[in-house]
Amino acid sequence: MLDQSGRFATSGYGSLKANRMLVPASLEKTPARSLSEADLSSVREEVTEEDYQKIHDELRLIPSKFSVFRHTTRKQKTALLVLCFCNFFAFSNMSVIAPFFPQEALKKGMSITNSGFVFSFFAMVVFIVSPFVGKVIPTIGAKFTFLIGLFIAGSCSILFGQLVKVEDLYSFTILSYAIRGLEAFGAACFSTASCTFISDLFPNHVSSVMGFLETFIGLGYSVGPAIGGLLYSVGGYELPFLVLGGCILISIPIGCCLLPSLNGGIAFFFFLEKDERLEQNIGFWKVISYPGVLMVCLIIAATSAAWGAIDPTLSIHLHELGLTESQVGLIFLLESGVYALFSPFWGWICDKFHRTWSMMFIGLVSTGIGLLLLGPAPFISGIEDYFWLKLVALSWIGMAVALAFIPTYQSLINNATRAGPAISFNTHGIVAGIWSSMYSLGDVIGPGLGGVLLDYYGYPICMTVFAGMMFFVAWLIVVFRFFLKRFRQVETLPEEDRQGLENASLLEQSTSSVASSVLYGSCEF
Repeated sequence: MLDQSGRFATSGYGSLKANRMLVPASLEKTPARSLSEADLSSVREEVTEEDYQKIHDELRLIPSKFSVFRHTTRKQKTALLVLCFCNFFAFSNMSVIAPFFPQEALKKGMSITNSGFVFSFFAMVVFIVSPFVGKVIPTIGAKFTFLIGLFIAGSCSILFGQLVKVEDLYSFTILSYAIRGLEAFGAACFSTASCTFISDLFPNHVSSVMGFLETFIGLGYSVGPAIGGLLYSVGGYELPFLVLGGCILISIPIGCCLLPSLNGGIAFFFFLEKDERLEQNIGFWKVISYPGVLMVCLIIAATSAAWGAIDPTLSIHLHELGLTESQVGLIFLLESGVYALFSPFWGWICDKFHRTWSMMFIGLVSTGIGLLLLGPAPFISGIEDYFWLKLVALSWIGMAVALAFIPTYQSLINNATRAGPAISFNTHGIVAGIWSSMYSLGDVIGPGLGGVLLDYYGYPICMTVFAGMMFFVAWLIVVFRFFLKRFRQVETLPEEDRQGLENASLLEQSTSSVASSVLYGSCEF
């Protein structure tokens, strides 16, 4: 590396200075966010092939000011499309059993409560398994984990369709839990690996890309029951599982050919280079015990719980109001549709302004307000019979949940980097596992707690309790950010600026307000 008297600059402007890249002297004064591959091609003669390739690879770390995909490569775009395609069918398969499994289980003699536990058991397994999957991803590779997860989920879906042939209640119950639990293990693998792909391939657009992926996940959850009901009416119990399970298995060779290999561990057996970032190890407990990570985990679990509590309780409440099955289905489609619509928008806002804590706070408060109106709360009288207000409240909740939820993954990454190396494939895997686990924890708590509150206290109290949970977590954010000064975060540092810090002690000496002022000219929150 040459100094200022040589051909290469090591102290360029903007993010290049923090990134410590080898930059041609002719590009030294070019703003980092304006660089493109065309700029590099014009000065290729000035650099060696090794240096040119290094700068070319690092370009993907420079965030675009106007467009998420402005500087993305074909490999990144292809990987994102494959992830969206596979996750759409995988999450459709997760929700496909909702319309008809309880009725089929009832025919076998299984109680409604027991069949309900089959649904909760899925989320519980994902909650338990995801952190371990995230821990081993750097060892076995994200691509292998993703593909093996799809294989397990698709195979188990086909096996679940064969349960209709089991006549014995005891065998039917055991097999239902066993197959559904194994399918949950596959889901934990591919969902955790998907998050790892996003954080590794799109380090400066995590929220935007996560929001884009959440759109397809939300669509999969939404259309899954509709697809299942349609196929069930055409071909019986087996057909929905054969079709969706087959689609998942067909997507495996597509992913095998088009997904990049984030090298590590088992990639050695496929004659790939080992990723040098694997040497930057960080412990799971060191990440999960960090105060900022714990706070974000609480936000994820609470938001997921409130979101999950709506589905089982609202359908019962709407039927009490005299709505038909088709009307109830359209209302749920509206709720999921609004969430899918706003997810990429909030992700883009998060990446553009870097205000993750502010967005999560506003999202939690907005969700709480929406839940109070949806009940409505006992202290809000005179609006119980306004059906249009419930539609507005549901739409508002879909938007607010997306606002609270989408920034959580980026915030987890920001906080986890304080506990270890700034760019670490190991960290990406751990963060992905924690994120999936906390989301599933909310899926376990929400429907169960919501059902109990509905049975004993009614729907208005049920929604009021969850609204209070949202307000309480939002209040904790305020306490965490303003009163507990020893836990303050450097939240808005992009990836290339974090690389410029020498070690974690330098990071801890900076407050988030000072760092934000230096880098962006304003204080966060």
